[in-house]
Amino acid sequence: MEVVVTLHIHDEGLQCLPKLEIKEKSIRTALQKLISFWPALHIWNWERKRPEWLLFALYQLCENLLDRPTSPMLDVFLANKAYEEEKQIRAIETTQEQCNPIRSLTQQEIIFAINYTVAYLEHLHVTEKLFEVNAGKSISALVKEYRCGNLDDKYFQMNEFSFADFKAGDRDRDLAQKIDRQLREDIIARRNERMASRLDNILSSNPQLTVFSAIGTGSAR
Repeated sequence: MEVVVTLHIHDEGLQCLPKLEIKEKSIRTALQKLISFWPALHIWNWERKRPEWLLFALYQLCENLLDRPTSPMLDVFLANKAYEEEKQIRAIETTQEQCNPIRSLTQQEIIFAINYTVAYLEHLHVTEKLFEVNAGKSISALVKEYRCGNLDDKYFQMNEFSFADFKAGDRDRDLAQKIDRQLREDIIARRNERMASRLDNILSSNPQLTVFSAIGTGSAR
Protein backbone atom coordinates (compact mmCIF):
# COMPACT_ATOMS: atom_id res chain seq x y z
CA MET A 1 0.00 0.00 0.00
CA GLU A 2 1.20 3.48 -0.82
CA VAL A 3 -0.23 6.95 -0.51
CA VAL A 4 -0.27 8.53 -3.95
CA VAL A 5 0.54 12.24 -4.06
CA THR A 6 -0.52 14.19 -7.14
CA LEU A 7 -0.24 17.82 -8.21
CA HIS A 8 -3.17 20.17 -8.49
CA ILE A 9 -3.33 23.77 -9.72
CA HIS A 10 -5.93 26.18 -8.36
CA ASP A 11 -6.21 29.86 -7.48
CA GLU A 12 -3.67 29.61 -4.66
CA GLY A 13 -1.02 28.09 -6.90
CA LEU A 14 0.53 24.67 -7.23
CA GLN A 15 -0.06 22.24 -4.39
CA CYS A 16 0.49 18.56 -3.77
CA LEU A 17 -2.59 16.55 -2.97
CA PRO A 18 -2.55 13.32 -0.96
CA LYS A 19 -4.82 10.65 -2.41
CA LEU A 20 -5.45 7.96 0.18
CA GLU A 21 -5.47 4.30 -0.81
CA ILE A 22 -5.48 2.66 2.62
CA LYS A 23 -6.56 -0.98 2.54
CA GLU A 24 -6.95 -1.65 6.25
CA LYS A 25 -10.51 -0.61 7.09
CA SER A 26 -9.76 0.17 10.75
CA ILE A 27 -7.01 2.65 9.81
CA ARG A 28 -9.07 4.24 7.05
CA THR A 29 -12.09 4.60 9.36
CA ALA A 30 -9.95 6.00 12.19
CA LEU A 31 -8.30 8.53 9.89
CA GLN A 32 -11.70 9.66 8.59
CA LYS A 33 -12.90 10.03 12.19
CA LEU A 34 -9.81 12.01 13.14
CA ILE A 35 -10.26 14.33 10.16
CA SER A 36 -13.92 14.93 11.02
CA PHE A 37 -12.95 15.92 14.58
CA TRP A 38 -9.96 18.07 13.61
CA PRO A 39 -11.35 21.60 13.15
CA ALA A 40 -8.21 22.86 11.45
CA LEU A 41 -8.82 20.51 8.56
CA HIS A 42 -12.16 22.16 7.80
CA ILE A 43 -10.64 25.53 6.97
CA TRP A 44 -10.25 24.40 3.35
CA ASN A 45 -11.35 21.34 1.44
CA TRP A 46 -9.47 18.21 2.49
CA GLU A 47 -8.56 17.37 -1.11
CA ARG A 48 -6.52 20.59 -1.28
CA LYS A 49 -4.40 19.90 1.78
CA ARG A 50 -0.65 19.79 1.53
CA PRO A 51 0.94 16.36 2.26
CA GLU A 52 2.26 17.78 5.55
CA TRP A 53 -1.31 17.90 6.89
CA LEU A 54 -1.83 14.23 6.07
CA LEU A 55 1.46 13.36 7.76
CA PHE A 56 0.43 15.14 10.97
CA ALA A 57 -2.99 13.43 10.87
CA LEU A 58 -1.29 10.03 10.58
CA TYR A 59 1.06 10.86 13.46
CA GLN A 60 -1.98 11.57 15.61
CA LEU A 61 -3.27 8.06 14.93
CA CYS A 62 -0.18 6.85 16.80
CA GLU A 63 -1.54 8.68 19.84
CA ASN A 64 -4.73 8.28 21.84
CA LEU A 65 -6.36 11.35 20.29
CA LEU A 66 -9.48 9.61 18.98
CA ASP A 67 -10.83 9.41 22.52
CA ARG A 68 -10.64 13.19 22.91
CA PRO A 69 -12.57 14.61 19.95
CA THR A 70 -14.21 17.37 21.96
CA SER A 71 -11.03 18.98 23.25
CA PRO A 72 -11.55 22.76 23.02
CA MET A 73 -9.50 24.78 20.55
CA LEU A 74 -8.01 27.10 23.16
CA ASP A 75 -6.16 29.27 20.66
CA VAL A 76 -9.41 29.95 18.78
CA PHE A 77 -11.18 30.78 22.05
CA LEU A 78 -8.47 33.23 23.12
CA ALA A 79 -8.36 34.89 19.70
CA ASN A 80 -12.14 35.36 19.70
CA LYS A 81 -12.03 36.68 23.27
CA ALA A 82 -9.35 39.23 22.38
CA TYR A 83 -11.32 40.31 19.32
CA GLU A 84 -14.53 40.74 21.34
CA GLU A 85 -12.70 42.88 23.91
CA GLU A 86 -11.01 44.89 21.14
CA LYS A 87 -7.54 43.88 22.25
CA GLN A 88 -4.58 44.31 19.94
CA ILE A 89 -3.52 40.96 18.51
CA ARG A 90 0.04 40.29 17.35
CA ALA A 91 1.13 37.13 15.56
CA ILE A 92 4.51 35.53 16.18
CA GLU A 93 4.18 33.23 13.18
CA THR A 94 3.30 33.96 9.58
CA THR A 95 0.58 32.11 7.70
CA GLN A 96 3.21 30.46 5.52
CA GLU A 97 5.13 29.24 8.58
CA GLN A 98 1.94 27.82 10.08
CA CYS A 99 0.97 26.05 6.86
CA ASN A 100 4.41 24.54 6.31
CA PRO A 101 6.24 24.09 9.63
CA ILE A 102 8.62 21.40 8.31
CA ARG A 103 10.40 23.40 5.65
CA SER A 104 13.70 21.51 5.81
CA LEU A 105 12.09 18.33 4.43
CA THR A 106 11.85 17.78 0.70
CA GLN A 107 8.56 16.77 -0.87
CA GLN A 108 9.92 13.26 -1.48
CA GLU A 109 10.94 12.93 2.17
CA ILE A 110 7.44 13.96 3.27
CA ILE A 111 5.87 11.40 0.92
CA PHE A 112 8.27 8.76 2.25
CA ALA A 113 7.32 9.65 5.84
CA ILE A 114 3.61 9.33 4.97
CA ASN A 115 4.07 5.88 3.43
CA TYR A 116 6.37 4.75 6.25
CA THR A 117 3.89 5.85 8.92
CA VAL A 118 0.96 4.18 7.13
CA ALA A 119 3.00 0.96 6.87
CA TYR A 120 3.75 1.20 10.60
CA LEU A 121 0.06 1.72 11.42
CA GLU A 122 -0.87 -1.28 9.28
CA HIS A 123 1.77 -3.29 11.13
CA LEU A 124 0.16 -2.29 14.44
CA HIS A 125 -3.22 -3.38 13.05
CA VAL A 126 -1.89 -6.80 12.01
CA THR A 127 -0.20 -7.32 15.39
CA GLU A 128 -3.36 -6.11 17.18
CA LYS A 129 -1.55 -3.18 18.79
CA LEU A 130 -3.31 -0.38 16.94
CA PHE A 131 -4.43 2.45 19.26
CA GLU A 132 -2.82 0.91 22.35
CA VAL A 133 -1.72 3.78 24.57
CA ASN A 134 1.82 4.04 25.87
CA ALA A 135 1.33 6.46 28.74
CA GLY A 136 5.01 7.37 28.80
CA LYS A 137 5.11 8.41 25.15
CA SER A 138 1.80 10.18 24.61
CA ILE A 139 1.10 13.85 23.99
CA SER A 140 -0.54 13.93 27.43
CA ALA A 141 2.81 12.88 28.90
CA LEU A 142 4.50 15.65 26.90
CA VAL A 143 2.14 18.23 28.43
CA LYS A 144 2.69 16.83 31.94
CA GLU A 145 6.49 16.91 31.61
CA TYR A 146 6.31 20.46 30.25
CA ARG A 147 4.24 21.64 33.21
CA CYS A 148 6.69 20.04 35.63
CA GLY A 149 9.65 21.67 33.91
CA ASN A 150 11.18 18.32 32.98
CA LEU A 151 11.10 18.64 29.19
CA ASP A 152 14.71 18.24 28.08
CA ASP A 153 16.48 16.50 25.19
CA LYS A 154 16.43 13.13 26.98
CA TYR A 155 12.63 13.15 26.83
CA PHE A 156 12.63 13.50 23.05
CA GLN A 157 15.18 10.71 22.67
CA MET A 158 12.91 8.50 24.77
CA ASN A 159 9.72 9.64 23.09
CA GLU A 160 10.38 8.36 19.57
CA PHE A 161 7.99 5.86 18.03
CA SER A 162 8.99 2.30 18.88
CA PHE A 163 9.73 0.39 15.67
CA ALA A 164 11.42 -2.51 17.48
CA ASP A 165 9.21 -5.23 15.95
CA PHE A 166 8.43 -3.32 12.75
CA LYS A 167 10.37 -4.81 9.85
CA ALA A 168 11.95 -2.29 7.52
CA GLY A 169 15.12 -2.18 5.50
CA ASP A 170 18.17 -0.49 6.98
CA ARG A 171 18.02 2.26 4.38
CA ASP A 172 14.36 3.03 5.08
CA ARG A 173 14.90 2.91 8.84
CA ASP A 174 17.88 5.28 8.62
CA LEU A 175 15.90 7.70 6.47
CA ALA A 176 12.93 7.53 8.87
CA GLN A 177 15.20 8.36 11.82
CA LYS A 178 16.79 11.22 9.85
CA ILE A 179 13.34 12.66 9.07
CA ASP A 180 12.29 12.27 12.71
CA ARG A 181 15.32 14.29 13.82
CA GLN A 182 14.57 16.97 11.22
CA LEU A 183 10.95 17.17 12.35
CA ARG A 184 11.98 17.76 15.95
CA GLU A 185 14.55 20.36 14.86
CA ASP A 186 12.00 22.20 12.70
CA ILE A 187 8.97 22.03 15.00
CA ILE A 188 10.61 22.22 18.42
CA ALA A 189 13.98 23.97 18.15
CA ARG A 190 13.89 26.35 15.17
CA ARG A 191 10.23 27.23 15.59
CA ASN A 192 10.68 28.03 19.28
CA GLU A 193 13.75 30.18 18.63
CA ARG A 194 11.92 32.10 15.91
CA MET A 195 8.81 32.71 18.04
CA ALA A 196 10.84 33.60 21.14
CA SER A 197 12.81 36.19 19.17
CA ARG A 198 9.65 37.80 17.80
CA LEU A 199 7.97 37.81 21.21
CA ASP A 200 11.07 39.43 22.71
CA ASN A 201 10.93 42.13 20.02
CA ILE A 202 7.29 42.85 20.84
CA LEU A 203 8.01 43.12 24.57
CA SER A 204 11.15 45.23 24.23
CA SER A 205 9.63 47.64 21.72
CA ASN A 206 6.42 48.10 23.74
CA PRO A 207 7.52 48.25 27.41
CA GLN A 208 4.40 50.21 28.35
CA LEU A 209 2.03 47.44 27.25
CA THR A 210 0.66 44.56 29.28
CA VAL A 211 1.10 41.49 27.08
CA PHE A 212 -0.75 38.19 27.35
CA SER A 213 1.08 35.51 25.38
CA ALA A 214 -0.49 32.17 24.45
CA ILE A 215 1.73 29.48 22.93
CA GLY A 216 0.82 25.80 22.63
CA THR A 217 2.66 23.18 24.66
CA GLY A 218 3.69 21.40 21.49
CA SER A 219 5.64 24.51 20.52
CA ALA A 220 7.08 25.85 23.77
CA ARG A 221 9.73 24.04 25.77
